[in-house]
Amino acid sequence: MKFFWAFSLVFVLQLPRCLGQDGGLPPRKPASANGINDLFRLAIVTQPRQIHIRANITLSQPPWTAQEISEEVERIEASTKDLTGSSNPSARLAQRLAQSNSVFQAHSGVRVQTVEEWYSEGKYRRDENDSAIASPAYLRRATNGFHDTYVNIHDTNFSPYQSFWVNNETAGASLTRNPVMKYRVNDLWKVAGLDEEMKAPILMAFVDLHSIDTGQLSKTHTLNYNSLRVDDWKLERIRNGSDPTWRLESADEQIDGIDVTRFTLVGSMFGVHSASGASQSKAPPVVLVHADYWIAYEYGTPVCFQAFLTNRSNHTSFFSKRRGFSTNGFPTRWTAASVAENGTTVTKEVVYQEVDTSPFDEEPIFSPRFSSNYLVSDVTTGTGVLLQNPLRAPTSHGGGNSKRGVILLLLAVLVIVPPALMCWNRRTLWRRKSLT
Repeated sequence: MKFFWAFSLVFVLQLPRCLGQDGGLPPRKPASANGINDLFRLAIVTQPRQIHIRANITLSQPPWTAQEISEEVERIEASTKDLTGSSNPSARLAQRLAQSNSVFQAHSGVRVQTVEEWYSEGKYRRDENDSAIASPAYLRRATNGFHDTYVNIHDTNFSPYQSFWVNNETAGASLTRNPVMKYRVNDLWKVAGLDEEMKAPILMAFVDLHSIDTGQLSKTHTLNYNSLRVDDWKLERIRNGSDPTWRLESADEQIDGIDVTRFTLVGSMFGVHSASGASQSKAPPVVLVHADYWIAYEYGTPVCFQAFLTNRSNHTSFFSKRRGFSTNGFPTRWTAASVAENGTTVTKEVVYQEVDTSPFDEEPIFSPRFSSNYLVSDVTTGTGVLLQNPLRAPTSHGGGNSKRGVILLLLAVLVIVPPALMCWNRRTLWRRKSLT
């Protein structure tokens, strides 16, 4: 609890930057209908049809303990034991050591990623150098390349494979036809709208329930943001103060010399729980939230300069800020931080190197095509089936066992690593408590 209030105090101490010239709080006023509609549009920003992004990401969180690392390794082993099944004690020991080192690096406190990403409707590709996965030696050598490539296709008209992963250090690739297999998506394009944590109060307060695409919601458990509309009756009730659940005020302020409108939304809503399976009994069914949004207009487009959310029921908070907006509505820097009830703080800083919404050809980006020197396997069934083998059978005695060992080792890496990465991601999500 004391960490929560300490974080809130840090935020409060920054308020003088938003005060008027006389040192007093800027005068509050009812929010305009146009301002509310702009805020709502930021909450329902959808992905451009195609977008290409290059960025550097720094993730910071408390390092894991030795016990947590050991438990995670055991979880990974349990989830992948049917995929490998090695009976060699030395191989099992080496595998466990590699997994322990990888988990330790992934949760050592600071994780740095350099990424290049392509989004095209439902398809996604991420080229990545991750300090938790790539060895320092490899990163020093491959100054212009990437250690890993993750691709989600999920379009049988484009390819029979649903997704694939490439490890450029080992020159190996694994493909799967399993529709459930899907690699983590960073969704860096979402910085053009509101953070996920900041959307819920806006949607719960203003959305017209009749505009919700119930068909998609029941089928995919996701919202069709293109269908959502503002309920004008709700908007007017909140503006004039007659709504029993929500209260909204606005004030004209400045941030870094830029004119902004601060919207303050206070009310209660049903608690939103993490999709990672966190216990719902730990959160009340209805929570009281206090949300602040600082909205400015850059190149005639509304943008969210910063936002702050306090969940007064769960004693959690979230803060984000964006700086350096370009003509396409994307910032050059995005920082987000969340604080759980126990004081655990997780921060993410993204520095955007390039954001390009120009059309591109999908074929060279998402097609599962590999150089002839890559070992390629189909891991759909959980057992690697070689599709391409650059290691030819030896013509003389003495070399067969060693080459066979190399193939088996590469197959083990290709089968183990994708599920292991997904386990780490689920574990990280599970550790973070829902803010609302």
